[in-house]
Amino acid sequence: MKLTEDLVSIVVLSYQNLDYLNECVLSILNQDYSPIQLIVSDDASDFFDEKALEMFIEENKHDNLVDFKIIANKTNVGTVKNIINAFTYVKGDFYITSGADDFLADNSVVTRFIQKFQKEPEDVWVCGKMENVSEDLKKSLQICPTEYDISIFEEHNAQKHWNLWARRGVLNTCSICYRKQVLEIVGGFDTSYLYIEDWPVFLKLLRNGYAPGFIDSIVAKKRIGGISRNYTAAGSLKRKKFLQDKYHLFEKEVNPYLNEMPAEDLKKYRYYLKELLDRTYFFDCVYSQCRGKKNKIKLMFSSSQNFLWILEFQFWQYWKKVGCKLRNWNVLHTILLFFLIYINCCLLESLCVITFTIKGLALGLGTLLTLLILLTFLLKGIFSNRAKKRVKVTES
Repeated sequence: MKLTEDLVSIVVLSYQNLDYLNECVLSILNQDYSPIQLIVSDDASDFFDEKALEMFIEENKHDNLVDFKIIANKTNVGTVKNIINAFTYVKGDFYITSGADDFLADNSVVTRFIQKFQKEPEDVWVCGKMENVSEDLKKSLQICPTEYDISIFEEHNAQKHWNLWARRGVLNTCSICYRKQVLEIVGGFDTSYLYIEDWPVFLKLLRNGYAPGFIDSIVAKKRIGGISRNYTAAGSLKRKKFLQDKYHLFEKEVNPYLNEMPAEDLKKYRYYLKELLDRTYFFDCVYSQCRGKKNKIKLMFSSSQNFLWILEFQFWQYWKKVGCKLRNWNVLHTILLFFLIYINCCLLESLCVITFTIKGLALGLGTLLTLLILLTFLLKGIFSNRAKKRVKVTES
């Protein structure tokens, strides 16, 4: 379907996710829009086969593909430098970027983007819905943006968007189409980051008053994985650098402008930093690298926050081991046990402010003592009930 002569360039970035690359490329080749340019840039994957990919494109392309380029980096340079290198070949009036493990939802995605741009010529970027899916595509995990977020998209207010995007990633770049002048507006991709290429662009656009247009339908599907969720030993260093990129992003693009953020959004932002980002960094990059029980105990008591995080973590680990063995537990007892322990963990966290003062320690110990008493009575009741059942069975 040829709406216009505007060329749309689609850039695919790949690194060690080659199992899904052909599927991603095919979703682009099957678009009903014309003309399209395709650029695939691989960042030194172990088994990237440039010739095989070229053959795949030649076998599956249609007349709408007017140009394609395959780039194979000899050394790994990181996402930002990889995309900068790829953009030296971009010729389009519009562009879309995608990871190799993401793909366009159907054959009309590019057409819908261009129709939206034609309808709203003042928009420089347009977002659509994104579906997070499991790696085997059998489970739909989440639709983004959420219903709450959609209300902000419908308002088309750049400041409200910034308040939202400043504290969390709302969408992935595979569900967004941009006009080519976007990079001129934001000053290009920021090389002070290693892996985060899109989030700084979003925040700079919003700070300059450019709210995104919105298509209320799914345009892309994203497999949950990648660097940000790579929990293998090999991905540990990259994950650490990715999280460091996030801290750098907040220091550079968010913190200098917090005075413009409403109190409610500021509270959510600080919660994100403390409870999600700091906690993730601690377990992924500090606790996971700590070897030996003595070192872990030392780390646990090095600060009140570490103490609470590790205490809660150890509880959930214990629950996974023990909970599955207690098959005959009364469901009500199980729920109650969960509730009591969770409430006490929350109490500990709120009290502590555990600044390890005498008052703080007294409150903490008092809360723990309460928990132990509750657990004693609860477990006594559960196991006495189980004993009665066994007696009845024996008697019968």
